[in-house]
Amino acid sequence: MPAARTGRGAATERRAPGRSRAKRTPAGRTRPPASPDGVANLRWAEAFVAAIVQAGVRDAVVSPGSRSAPLALAIDRSPLRAHVALDERAGAYFALGLAKASRRPVALACTSGTAAANYFPALLEARHARVPLLALTADRPAELRGTGAPQSCTGTGQFSRRSAPASS
Repeated sequence: MPAARTGRGAATERRAPGRSRAKRTPAGRTRPPASPDGVANLRWAEAFVAAIVQAGVRDAVVSPGSRSAPLALAIDRSPLRAHVALDERAGAYFALGLAKASRRPVALACTSGTAAANYFPALLEARHARVPLLALTADRPAELRGTGAPQSCTGTGQFSRRSAPASS
């Protein structure tokens, strides 16, 4: 693959034909070129996050992963106070504590598969204590479900019957 050279004494850069070059953010970090699907996912995530902010959510605990990247970016760009927890179970309990202390709903965001399942113990406790937690979980595209793809635990309906508010 030929090297692209720009300007006098510029460093060589290799890239696939037809691929745009990564862009620099204002902070100087490299940002990969966006795909049309990625932009659409980010716009949906931004609209969703704006709705939960309008509904009264002020904090979000994010356990980053590739499938939930649009959610993480939308949370980072929103007025929400973002807290990063690399361990989903610990993050969920941290969110439970935040929700109890603030008496406000707290959002949890993670990637697909068993990452979301690690929220379950804290969500169960939140349900029985009537503490509002909102789990925002990503899932693989529909065409990859049931194909043996990584993160094979489906996210659709994972908490629906178990974590709804307790009845009186």
